[in-house]
Amino acid sequence: MALKPVRSLGNALGVLIGVSMAAEVVAAITSVLAALSLSAYDPATRYESVPLTTAEAVDAVTALAWYLPILASAITFIVWLFRTRHNAEVLCAVRHRRARGWLIAGWIVPVVNLWFPRQVVDDIWRASDPSTPVDRITLDELTRSGLVKAWWVSWLVWLIGDRVVTRMTLGGETVNDQVHASLVASVSAVPFLLAGVLAILVVRRVTRFQQLRGSESAGSTPWASPAVQL
Repeated sequence: MALKPVRSLGNALGVLIGVSMAAEVVAAITSVLAALSLSAYDPATRYESVPLTTAEAVDAVTALAWYLPILASAITFIVWLFRTRHNAEVLCAVRHRRARGWLIAGWIVPVVNLWFPRQVVDDIWRASDPSTPVDRITLDELTRSGLVKAWWVSWLVWLIGDRVVTRMTLGGETVNDQVHASLVASVSAVPFLLAGVLAILVVRRVTRFQQLRGSESAGSTPWASPAVQL
């Protein structure tokens, strides 16, 4: 089977992640401004009785606009995963731990979405790594990527923080509650930005691995897609 191009897709994904990170910075700033605008009121005042401030309105619009680059990045990342998974199976005989369907389902199925996506990326990384023998069958004893682990941990930290912010925002009854929610939302930008930088590095490294391995195997007979463990 022929390898699928991933360099241009990886570059596009890097740009989209960068735009998402910029949107997150803007959202963090508007969250702080919203908190400052609310601090003019008595902290014990019921939030529903306070008129909408300009800063809050801008923050709400920014939050909605934030989803656009995130959605584009998510779609592109899934496409990139399918292409790199295909190439990994062509370039190396190693069996992946998850079937291809989990490249999408792994992100949305509750509970398993806490570790399946990392396993998918980690297996692609190890199968693509030029140091992995092309005839290797299992992933046992192969070193897992520290970069992939750091990316996934930072992503989970942001995900948890985002859930906390949502609960605080929906459950906050006083001005003080909403101020705290806005401040926590701004702080949660830190793990998001870290995850973004690490994701770009992971994409670049896997893309580079596959380019190197592809050039080495040029003219040789590619491996048939191996079976995967469910």
